[in-house]
Amino acid sequence: MTCKIKDKFLPQEEFDLLEDHMMGYYFPWYYMDRESYETDTDTFQFQHTFYRGGEYPLRSEYYDLVKPLLRKLKVDEKKLHRIKAILTTKTPTPRFSGYHIDYPDMTTVAFYVNTNNGYTEFQKGAKVKSVANRAAIFDSNMVHGGHTATDQKTRVLINFNYEI
Repeated sequence: MTCKIKDKFLPQEEFDLLEDHMMGYYFPWYYMDRESYETDTDTFQFQHTFYRGGEYPLRSEYYDLVKPLLRKLKVDEKKLHRIKAILTTKTPTPRFSGYHIDYPDMTTVAFYVNTNNGYTEFQKGAKVKSVANRAAIFDSNMVHGGHTATDQKTRVLINFNYEI
């Protein structure tokens, strides 16, 4: 499977509601002391877990914000593994999170909330620019990593992992 890029993924009104909340003053972000479990560096990011299945299930009070995305992706909630928003802060030079996979044998979607010069890079060379309301849909076994933005205060995306 290759990476499928879909621009203007949500209708503008639905996207604006999601963006207003996530980029607003009152959306809760939580500090994580690394960007990837595969790399243990001096990096950090902020995240918000909308949904997590498994042994320690969780559903955020903001879960309804991602329902339009789930409808558009045609994902049955029973197949969901995790939905996590990621916020990285501006860096003077691009910082790479390190290559990783989120979970094996699933589908991964990176949905970009704001436009910036950060990007997702695949180990095999392809790059996906961070463009607001863009979805990158790919096999979760594709090794990838993120690059921070240098032109905006933040790079914000939502990461979906669900069974094929």
